Amino acid sequence: MNQSIQGQIIQILKKDEQSISGIKKELDQVGLKLHRLTLAGYLSAMVDAETLKVKEIKPAKVYSLNQKGTVSLYRKIGKAIKDTYNENHGDICLSFLYYTFQRPIFIREFELCDIDLPRNYRKSFSTKKLNYIKSFQEAGIEIPENEMLIEPESTNNTQLLRIMRILLLSQNNLLLESTLIDMEQKTLEDI
Repeated sequence: MNQSIQGQIIQILKKDEQSISGIKKELDQVGLKLHRLTLAGYLSAMVDAETLKVKEIKPAKVYSLNQKGTVSLYRKIGKAIKDTYNENHGDICLSFLYYTFQRPIFIREFELCDIDLPRNYRKSFSTKKLNYIKSFQEAGIEIPENEMLIEPESTNNTQLLRIMRILLLSQNNLLLESTLIDMEQKTLEDI
């Protein structure tokens, strides 16, 4: 799914629930002119991925953000890790979340995955911590300001790729739809 279109739809629905017509009108205003059927396809895919909820208010369908979808994303990650590996779930989960979301990970995220805490990590002192907390609040998840952020000490790319493949094949690109991923462009020094 085109990330800019999905991102714009999410931004529109953060304000209030909308019908297809309302979403189309706002997308048109920002220069994203889509045919109504194309937009309906995007919305349907986002409902299938549990990013959005839909309710029918005759004669229209009204779309809103699905706050529970974010929690289910974590549960699916945790399940994929537990189903794939017999041990070190916390360390594998930390590496996966860190490299997938491109940011340090809060301790609370392990609870959301239903995974034990990792054993091998280092504390992170990110200047973006309050921005991350705000993103979680917008997704309906409370993170205390004093919550610790952590990063993996090392990673196994084979494990990461294996989990990513399992999730992508079984969850229809659910990870790519997350609003909790840090989408800021990286420089070579950041990589």
